[in-house]
Order: sequence, then structure tokens, then C-alpha cells
Amino acid sequence: MFEDILSNAFKKMDGAIFCAVIDEEGLPVASYPQQNESSEASELILQILNELKQTINLIRDNNFGKTEEITIRTDKYILIIKPLTESYFLTSVLNPQAISGKARYILRIIEDDIKSQL
Repeated sequence: MFEDILSNAFKKMDGAIFCAVIDEEGLPVASYPQQNESSEASELILQILNELKQTINLIRDNNFGKTEEITIRTDKYILIIKPLTESYFLTSVLNPQAISGKARYILRIIEDDIKSQL
């Protein structure tokens, strides 16, 4: 369902490792690429999302507004997470030399297309 959208977005993001739509259980609904090389990135997202859901709810419950995006940058990865709904997240993992601003822009562009198919 989302594979074509993710594939096109992935190809436009220099330094992208993994791009996915993930459900509230942390399981990919769709991802690109689908090879094993992205399994470390997928596992990282799963673990981080479990913790971030609590943070997102805390922010919302304390009237800080709706979380639109979370970016985590380490020496090994750049992780971008965009909540689509309370149950679905658009995520991308980039190498640390990637231009994260371009990736964030591309994710923002495809966000509505993905939301319309949920």
C-alpha cells in the first residue's frame, strides 16, 4: 500500500538507510528497503517508539501541543519520527552525514499521501 511512496521518498533522501510506516506496536506496516541490512535500524525504531509514545502523550496531556516531529541524532544514525495518527508513525533512519533537512522536507511532503491511505 505505501511501498511506492516510501520507495520514491527513500530514493530522494541522500544517505537514507531505512524508511517505514510503523504501527503502535512498533511493527512496520510498510518499509523500504526490505532487505536485512535495515534490520538494525528497524529494531532501533521499535525500541525508541515504545519509549517515545509515553513522551508524546505527556506533551499532549500537558498542553504543549501536538508532536509533529522528533529527530534524534547520534554518531551512528539520524532518526526522524513523524506521528501520523495516534497509532501510526512515519520514520526514516539516515547515516550521520546525510542532510536531515532534506529528509525532513521529503517526509513532510509524503505525510498527507500516507495519511489519506490509513
